[in-house]
Amino acid sequence: MRINVAFTIFAQVWRMARLKAFSLVALVPLLAAWGTPDHQIRYSRDRGGSCAAMIPFYGPERLWTGHFAGGRPVEAEADRDFVDWRVADTCFFDRIDCETWLARVQRGWPMRPGFAWCATVEGGRTVVSPGAKGPLKR
Repeated sequence: MRINVAFTIFAQVWRMARLKAFSLVALVPLLAAWGTPDHQIRYSRDRGGSCAAMIPFYGPERLWTGHFAGGRPVEAEADRDFVDWRVADTCFFDRIDCETWLARVQRGWPMRPGFAWCATVEGGRTVVSPGAKGPLKR
């Protein structure tokens, strides 16, 4: 009788262990997604990356933030003039990459009023790149 009870208890413990193991395996994809930022860090030297994801992870001292606003006329079959206005903020690891991105978007959307600059934080103050134009030119 004791062997039968021991076997029954062992079988129940074994079933619970299997159920817990299966539950953990089933939850792995959910646990892997838990704790990741809403904005995935998709970084390239040409386009930069999401500042919302990169600044909390790397800190503002290690990044250059590119800011741009500009426009270009749109060809439209109408009596009015239409302008395609663009505003962009993106983060880079190097000032050169940031300024290259700015030059590229300024060629595509050159209309005024506009602004374009790269900035970083050094020693608690904002440092703007020398080629900045717009309201923050220092």
